[in-house]
Amino acid sequence: MTPYQIKQQKRRTVLSFVSAFLLHLLLFGGALLYSWLFVEDMTEFSGPVLVKLGEPEGADLPLTPEPAEETSAPEQPPAAEEVPPPAAEEPESPEAVLPSPPEEPAEKPEPPVEKPEPSPEAVPEEPAAEPADIPEKPVEPQPEPEPVPIKGSEAGNAHETVLATGEGSVGRNIWRPIYLYLPLPRELDVRFVEGVQASGLNSAEENRTILLRYYEMNPLNGGYLLSRSVSFDERPFLWLLLEQAGYDTADAEYKKDRSLRPVIISFTVIPDTGELMDVFLKQSSGYGELDEAVLYGFRASEYFNRTNRKIKGRFTYRFD
Repeated sequence: MTPYQIKQQKRRTVLSFVSAFLLHLLLFGGALLYSWLFVEDMTEFSGPVLVKLGEPEGADLPLTPEPAEETSAPEQPPAAEEVPPPAAEEPESPEAVLPSPPEEPAEKPEPPVEKPEPSPEAVPEEPAAEPADIPEKPVEPQPEPEPVPIKGSEAGNAHETVLATGEGSVGRNIWRPIYLYLPLPRELDVRFVEGVQASGLNSAEENRTILLRYYEMNPLNGGYLLSRSVSFDERPFLWLLLEQAGYDTADAEYKKDRSLRPVIISFTVIPDTGELMDVFLKQSSGYGELDEAVLYGFRASEYFNRTNRKIKGRFTYRFD
């Protein structure tokens, strides 16, 4: 036989074996299914039927003869007074019959306790009426400590600072002399220019040159005249040069032939930083250039406030 024929022969053999196996399996399954679905008619038997699995039908199953009906005597009707007890239902199975628990005896009610009548002595007395509230005397507010003024003097002038608290937690850290910001003299004698001295890193000649940037020679009397305006920031250095040269700042030119009133300034010091705010001119000296100079010099100073609130103050500058 050729290899092809051998292969075909094997294939047919396998198919035959599988077909036979499936046929037997089908027959066995059909018989088993039939046995499960077959219902035996029990109308020919009477009484209880016992089915025993694993044994052929009718084997070891002795038929129990039906018990003969007992003739019972006719029941006498119960007396009128007697009430027939209710018929007890038959339990479904012996296991379902359980003895009923014994009834717990009812608790005997406790006899009421008689409350003793309160004796006259036990009756609480009514509280006595409280006296009417007597108005307390108003607490007089403690006067705050009087503020301590901070006084000082400079170049023939006097100044005073008053803060609205005397606790000592508000004050001034750095004082900037206010006269250094006041107007410079318009005329200078020759001796004040020639008397300029050295200061710091500058020689006397260098300081004189700086002074002459603002003054020029007066041909009428041989002195010097102020030739240009001087800003507030430039004035302190020039005033120091004139003081070293012998100029009397207590008799400065801005005081001559003038009736000057004190300059009064109100202000507020804020907490922590000590910054000045609400700075107002309350009273003028009568000359705007002096008022502006005093205000600028006042703001140049530094204050402190270690309280938790704003502190108001008043500053007075007098031209003596």
